[in-house]
Amino acid sequence: RVALSVVREQLAGRGYAEAINFAFVDAGLLQAWGMGDGAISLKNPLSAELAVMRTSLLPGLVAALDRNRKRQQLRVRLFEAGRSYHLGEGAPVEIERIAAVATGDATGEQWSETKRKLDFFDIKGDVESLMRLTGIDAISFEFRAGGPAFLHPGRSATIWRNGTPVGFVGALDPRLQKQLDLDDD
Repeated sequence: RVALSVVREQLAGRGYAEAINFAFVDAGLLQAWGMGDGAISLKNPLSAELAVMRTSLLPGLVAALDRNRKRQQLRVRLFEAGRSYHLGEGAPVEIERIAAVATGDATGEQWSETKRKLDFFDIKGDVESLMRLTGIDAISFEFRAGGPAFLHPGRSATIWRNGTPVGFVGALDPRLQKQLDLDDD
C-alpha cells in the first residue's frame, strides 16, 4: 500500500493539480455516464443538482476540467483522491478511489519543445509511474484493450493485476463527449 501523500506528490510532479469535488452530484450526470445504478439518493439534498452520492470521481473531475477549458486553460491536468458511495446490503459502501483527467498539449509550453497533443501513451506513462510506487514489478500489471462503456472503444484499456481488474485508462467515448458538450479529448 502506498501512502496517499506519496501518490499526491507523484501526480503533482507530473503536472497534475489536486481537485476536491462535492460527494453529491446530479443524478442525470451519473445517468449520462452510465453510473446511476447503485447510487444513493439523499432524503434532503442541498439542491436538485446535488441529489445523489457519487458512484465515481470521474464525472466531477471531467466537469472541473471542462470549467477550466471554458476559461481558456489550454492544458489541464487534475486528479482527485476520495470516496465513491454505493448501495450495499444493509448499509452504504464507501470505496477509496483515485482518478485523474487530462487534456491539451502533452507538455507545458517551452521554447525547446515541439507542441503535440496529449495521447493515450502519455496518460499510460502517468499511470505506470503510480504503479512503480507500489514496489511491485511493473510486469505484474497488464493493460488489456477495452474498458468501461464511457471510454472510447478503440482508445482505452483495463488494467489487470493477478487476474483482477484494478483500474482503467483511456479517452472518453465520443458520444459521451458530445452529450457532455466537451470540445476536446
